[in-house]
Amino acid sequence: DDCGENQTVYIPAGIFLTGSLCLHSNMELYLEEGAVLQGTDVPEDYLPKIWSRFEGIEMECCSSLLNLGRMDHETGCNCGNVRIRGKGTIAGGGKQLAKNIIRTERERIKEKLAALGARIAEYEKADTLPGRVRPKLINVSNARDVLIEGLELRDGACWNVHMIYSEHIVTHHCTFRSRGIWNGDGWDPDSSHNCTIFACT
Repeated sequence: DDCGENQTVYIPAGIFLTGSLCLHSNMELYLEEGAVLQGTDVPEDYLPKIWSRFEGIEMECCSSLLNLGRMDHETGCNCGNVRIRGKGTIAGGGKQLAKNIIRTERERIKEKLAALGARIAEYEKADTLPGRVRPKLINVSNARDVLIEGLELRDGACWNVHMIYSEHIVTHHCTFRSRGIWNGDGWDPDSSHNCTIFACT
């Protein structure tokens, strides 16, 4: 929030533990080689919930580790000209955060789950409904002209880079690591256009 227009937040080498962060228009986040922006595994660190989408359904989800824009399917872009780049790592709370979120959410919706009874099998498996609110690693909503470059992106509790109602999102020379994460998609353009990924592993 303290980063001014056309300024950079610089993360030097080291491990920096954090909950969700919000980026705004006309800024850059730069991670030096050896820098790790490390998300916690504590569900409360990803509040407040924000409007997002999960498999085409608009719903409130936990805030992502990095959040750009505010989701609104009735308007255009409200965030733009953002650079997330460098030689470092952006890491989520991974499998443990996912488990903690699912446990918390299962308690919150226990009456709904009980009411479904045997019908819960329609939702694939027991964790599907409470698992929908898991935070993404990077959430890009109603944004344009976003560059993600040169980073290692890993251990999202859900999807890693999710763009919704956005345009001109370019991701290149990044490495995605999501092994062992249930439903841990790497890069999801969702109702967005002119999104490009290249030279990534």
